[in-house]
Amino acid sequence: MIDTNMSIHNDITLQVHYLTRGTHLKQAHILMLKHAESEVHLPVLITNNEVEALKNAVEVGTFDEIDLALQVLKSLEARIECVRIVPDAPGHYHADVIMLADTGSRHIMTCSVTKGVCLALRTDCALLMSHSDFVQQQGWIKDNGQVAFPLPAMTDQLLDEALQVAISEENYELAATLHKEIKARQQANRHP
Repeated sequence: MIDTNMSIHNDITLQVHYLTRGTHLKQAHILMLKHAESEVHLPVLITNNEVEALKNAVEVGTFDEIDLALQVLKSLEARIECVRIVPDAPGHYHADVIMLADTGSRHIMTCSVTKGVCLALRTDCALLMSHSDFVQQQGWIKDNGQVAFPLPAMTDQLLDEALQVAISEENYELAATLHKEIKARQQANRHP
C-alpha cells in the first residue's frame, strides 16, 4: 500500500506504447509501457485474458468492466486522480488506482496492471510509476530488442514452452535452468 499523501513529484509518466507477442514463446504477451519523455520501455508480461481486455479497450473502445467501476465511483462521488504501476516482485506488478472523493479524501483501489491501464486510458488520467522503481525494473530489454523476464515472472505454461524452445535450439544450459525451476514449482505445489 502506498501513502496517499505521497508526493508524485518523483513519479514519471508512462504511456502505452504497444502490445506484442513473443517470437520464440508464442504464449508470451507483453504490454510495452514507455516513459513519456524518453524511449525507455517497461515490459509487462500479461495473460491471454488481459490481452483481450486491452485489445477491446484500445482497438474497439469497449470498456465494459471499467465503465461499471466508473459508475460505482460516480455514485460514491469520487473520481480517479491517477493510476500508479507498482512492482511486487521481479517481473510482477499491480496498479494502485488513486481515487479522490468530493470530500477531499483519497482512497486506493488495487487491481491488475491491465485494469489500471484501461482505467487510465478511459479516464484520460496519468499513468505513473515511481522513478526509482522504473529504474530498478530496467535491464530486461536487450540491445537486439529482445525482452528477458525473470523466471518467477513466467507462468508455468511459459516455462514449459521456453523449455521446449531451449531443447529444440540445443541450449542445454538454459534448458537445465528452466527444468530446475519447473521441478521446484511442482514440488512447492505438492508441499504447500
